[in-house]
Amino acid sequence: MVALNHAESRVLRGGNSGRKLTRVGVVQSLTKIGSLEAGKGFARRRSGEGGFKERSQQSGYETNMRVIAFVQQGGSARQVIGGAAQEKIGK
Repeated sequence: MVALNHAESRVLRGGNSGRKLTRVGVVQSLTKIGSLEAGKGFARRRSGEGGFKERSQQSGYETNMRVIAFVQQGGSARQVIGGAAQEKIGK
């Protein structure tokens, strides 16, 4: 998952009209990068054009991003069994 560390927007209409709203951890993309099978190693999906690095550089947000990875159990439960985050992934 790639998320912006900080995002702001100005509200033009409605109950928050005229206010500036600030958010943290705004998800930009959620992508499966591989799979794990019991007794086997990590199987990474092949990445092609338009990967994370290329998209972040085009957007100009590379210093305002964090990458979050989590391991989710298979089957119908889909329980999250582990995770990690890396901030300051820019230059």
